[in-house]
Amino acid sequence: MSSHSGAVVSVHAGILSSTVDNCTGTVMQQAISDSVAVLQPADASPVTSDHLCASCESFKVRCDKLQRALQATNRTCASLRKKYRSSLRKIRKLRKAKTGLGTAVNKFLNRDQQLSLTRTSTRGVKWSPDTVKKALQPHFACGPTGYDLLLSQNYPLPSLRTLRRNLQCVKFDSGVLCEVFQFLSIKVATMHPLERECCLTLDEMSITSSVEYDSRIGRFLGDATLPEHTGVATHCLVFMIAGITTRWKQTVAYYYTSNSTNGRVFAGILLDIIRRCHAIGLNVAAVTCDMGGANRAMWKELGVKCGREAETVNSFCHPCDEVQSVCVLADVPHVIKNVRTHLVKGQDIHLPQDIVDKHGLPRATVSVEPLKRLVEYQKDKDLKPAPSLTAKHLDPSHFDKMKVSHAMNIFSTSVSSALRLMVESCGWEVDVLTTAWFLRTMNRWFNLMSSRHPVMAISKFDSDKYAETVEFLKFVVFLLTSRLNPGLFGKFVFLPP
Repeated sequence: MSSHSGAVVSVHAGILSSTVDNCTGTVMQQAISDSVAVLQPADASPVTSDHLCASCESFKVRCDKLQRALQATNRTCASLRKKYRSSLRKIRKLRKAKTGLGTAVNKFLNRDQQLSLTRTSTRGVKWSPDTVKKALQPHFACGPTGYDLLLSQNYPLPSLRTLRRNLQCVKFDSGVLCEVFQFLSIKVATMHPLERECCLTLDEMSITSSVEYDSRIGRFLGDATLPEHTGVATHCLVFMIAGITTRWKQTVAYYYTSNSTNGRVFAGILLDIIRRCHAIGLNVAAVTCDMGGANRAMWKELGVKCGREAETVNSFCHPCDEVQSVCVLADVPHVIKNVRTHLVKGQDIHLPQDIVDKHGLPRATVSVEPLKRLVEYQKDKDLKPAPSLTAKHLDPSHFDKMKVSHAMNIFSTSVSSALRLMVESCGWEVDVLTTAWFLRTMNRWFNLMSSRHPVMAISKFDSDKYAETVEFLKFVVFLLTSRLNPGLFGKFVFLPP
């Protein structure tokens, strides 16, 4: 009977252990005691308090252990829930970033460019026409060297050879290069508004007369292609536009010409090019060329006038904007060569009296005689005051007349300083100082008009220096076109040397 009672007590204790978590101390002991008293038979041996205390302690230890495990599990679950929520936020953020990145990449790279990024090399990649067109923009903007730098940094772009192969289909027949304007519009789209200011220049070069067959276009070349002209081509007339504020240039038209050319035809071609430039966003602010007979005929056709008896008109109305004018400029090297030719031919230059008084010059005449005297003085000397000046500069041959460097050997600061040295040290007449002043003035004018360096070129970085430079250029214009003294250049008229 005692064994049966013990079993019943054990079973009942096991049942009560599921609820013992809420019982502590005396309450739990009293509950167990009452349960044991009820289940205990009348003839069973009584359960002592020692047995009850031992069972309670065992239950309590087990409950505490389970409770700690449960708390640890709850903490783990809370931490996992936190990590789960954080992971969900990261996943949503990454999905959003992936979607935005994909959209951004699609705007920046074409499909073939994206696929090329997954390859170890771009060799063999078939580039789409859109990608080739897009690649031409950085190529035009930064040139072959800059484009090679982009390729070396693994940008997904076609090679230079691929670009050249795609450009082989572009037509370069004589005339206005229409397809060049299409490609030029790509470059213009990336330009700053100030970079779109440009100058149109035209010049003629001599070529060897011959007849050649062009297999690409399937016809013979060698005859004049200038409108209204026939005969064998002996020259090539090239039209080119170049940036004013930045350094860039592009040939936009060319024609084969014969020995005899009617310059009036140039005017129509020039106006057509200006219209095409305006259509793609370029503004032709000036036209420059030499002073050959054909070019002066073009000036006349455009309404440009320059003569002693007529009022000077150096611009014409823009064909696309009646408010704007296009200035016509004579080629600066050509002007300096003409002044040199005028001087070495023995024709004096007579300065206006107000310029003589303003600069304190001893006389009003600029002559070649001081230069001849200087060449003779230093002929047999080892130490020459002006080593760059020789007799051939004062008596140039036909080909020497074409060299700008020979003209600048006369209009140089070294020759001007040598003449001043002769006056101060060798007792030469003070009248020589007028020639020295004129040479130095023309040297500064030429440097300002032809220099590409920001220190010498006209710039607004220093407003005071800019104002002084502009004032000087206006003074030179007045000097070379002054009507205060009709004998400024005697009877000589500027013609190409």
